[in-house]
Amino acid sequence: MRQLMGRGLLAAGLVAAGVLVTPAGAQAASADIVLSQVYGGGGNTGAPYANDFVELYNRGTATVPVTGWTVQYASATGSTWSRTTLSGSIAPGHWYLVAEAAGAGGGAPLPTPDASGTTALSATAGKVALVTNATALTCSRGCVTAAGVKDFIGYGSTASSSETAPTPNLSNTTAALRNGAGATDTDDNAADFTVTAPNPRDSASGASLRIHDIQSTGHLSPYLGKAVTGIPGIVTAKDSKGFWMQDPNPDTNPATSEGIYVFLNAAPSQLVGDSVTVNGTVNEFRPANTSTNLTTTEITTPAVTLVAHGAALPAPTVVGQGGRVPPSTVIEDDANGDVEAGGVFDPATDGIDFWESLEGMRVELDDPAVVGPTNTFGEVPVVPVGSTTRTNRGGIVLQAGDANPERVVVDKTLAPTPTVNVGDTLSGAVVGIVTYAFGNYHLAVTATPAVASGGIQQEVTTTPGAGQLSVATFNVENLAPSDPQTKFDALGRAIVTNLKAPDLIAVEEIQDNSGATDDGTVAANVTLSDLTAAITRAGGPAYTWREIDPVNDQDGGAPGGN
Repeated sequence: MRQLMGRGLLAAGLVAAGVLVTPAGAQAASADIVLSQVYGGGGNTGAPYANDFVELYNRGTATVPVTGWTVQYASATGSTWSRTTLSGSIAPGHWYLVAEAAGAGGGAPLPTPDASGTTALSATAGKVALVTNATALTCSRGCVTAAGVKDFIGYGSTASSSETAPTPNLSNTTAALRNGAGATDTDDNAADFTVTAPNPRDSASGASLRIHDIQSTGHLSPYLGKAVTGIPGIVTAKDSKGFWMQDPNPDTNPATSEGIYVFLNAAPSQLVGDSVTVNGTVNEFRPANTSTNLTTTEITTPAVTLVAHGAALPAPTVVGQGGRVPPSTVIEDDANGDVEAGGVFDPATDGIDFWESLEGMRVELDDPAVVGPTNTFGEVPVVPVGSTTRTNRGGIVLQAGDANPERVVVDKTLAPTPTVNVGDTLSGAVVGIVTYAFGNYHLAVTATPAVASGGIQQEVTTTPGAGQLSVATFNVENLAPSDPQTKFDALGRAIVTNLKAPDLIAVEEIQDNSGATDDGTVAANVTLSDLTAAITRAGGPAYTWREIDPVNDQDGGAPGGN
């Protein structure tokens, strides 16, 4: 008696477990093709469409062939499966529409289906499987992990199998639509799908937006301020507030960037190499909100869905010889004052448009030449090999007809930059993300470049002869009394040793006695006295100085420094 009772309790327990706690799918979320919509009310009373349908979506980054696959349907608790055979392939970011049986109550025709069958789906509850072969399933429960099942949905509360939990019941006027325009997949039907009005999409109805659509051919996105969904990309780099991503399937137009920044306003959890889709709002970020700065296009308030880890990064676009060659003389020649408001967007001839067309993308410069020393912000101006017109010490000459549009600033946003000087070379492939900051396009390198020294030495002028008057200009780089003594000493040595203590020196960038503090001070007598004392300590003459105090905050210089 006790043995029979035990068996009875065990059987009841199994039944209860099957009804109340459907096991979650053991398989990982599909990296590419998923069931994105199910509708079973076609042709019923009040139905908006004449046919039932199942919709697929490619949330991955490569085209997937589906010839020989099947979409299969069984009733909510049944184990007999009807099959519809698929053919063709599905491009990334595209849908695929499978039309099924029509009802007798009318409704609008579906868009042209990509495959057709005769299966009549329940309007309220059922099970649909995407299977990578033609073999009919035989399961009622546990179907998620059945052989060949690529993706699965249980819809309606009575569905005997589902990914984690089924969706709510559907109706003649509602379908189950996968969130994120088809891209969201956490292996939980209840969480991944929303029950709402049906929206059938076939492969001809167009893909979801891509990054190049958002970037477009211009400095401002045509989608500025608009919500976008299901934007696919590979995470290529990240900083403390977000990440850059790039579409691994570019269009054929070099004027449209394939990269974009996703602004999280927090440290990203995403990893470089993650394949993701992003929902959010398109924004144009202007540094310091200063009108003279250009904007960079970004996606804000994002919801990020992981597709897969470890995707291959898109190959960097080579800039320079053997790749895209930037304009050599013209920055902009057809805009009337504001490149964002007018002019022709022409990356082939306008430097400002050339770098804009690469915004947010991985770019490679091979052995770029250093045309300026590393500054206090870790920034290094470089030009691609072959750039002209160069100085005899390795710089590049600014001329009336040549504003050096090929010049780009290597910065340390993502990796430290080396200390270099004019005439050096950053050896090998220098790879980074094209960004923009304060009047210049930048290359945020993702690894510290190696350096080949050009061997440049500080110049030493010729000592003036008898009867000669020596005159020099000297930039002391915002010198203030608060600067360290080492700076004053170095300037003193340069004047005595390198300039040979000229008879007359016009000094540039002397700050007032309070430095950059904007407190009304305009006199610079302390700064000048400290500088002349440093010259004397270095073995030079005892200079006297003359200045005319500027009008506070009116005569240029660093803010507050006068």
